[in-house]
Amino acid sequence: TPEEAAEIYSMRPEFAKGSNLRRGCMIKSKLIAPHFGVTPKTVRDIWHARTWVTATKHLWTEDEIAYHANRDAESEDEERSPPSDFSNAASPTGSADSMKR
Repeated sequence: TPEEAAEIYSMRPEFAKGSNLRRGCMIKSKLIAPHFGVTPKTVRDIWHARTWVTATKHLWTEDEIAYHANRDAESEDEERSPPSDFSNAASPTGSADSMKR
């Protein structure tokens, strides 16, 4: 539920000083998950704003708001960027195997 997602989010580890990594993220998610009947991955997805964003956004700090805004802007830029040389990811010319199947 949104209330449970907000409660899980409020239990997130703090940022390590000088880093965007959260110390103890994996261990803490394994401890919290059983209390809510979810997997540790679900807990981490909530903490990293991959899921339940609307239920947790009111709990975001100013730093988290800025971080997520930058992340969203970068992903929009990637979606708009022209295709790379690898856009046609078929087998390279001459690499098809000749064995009949």
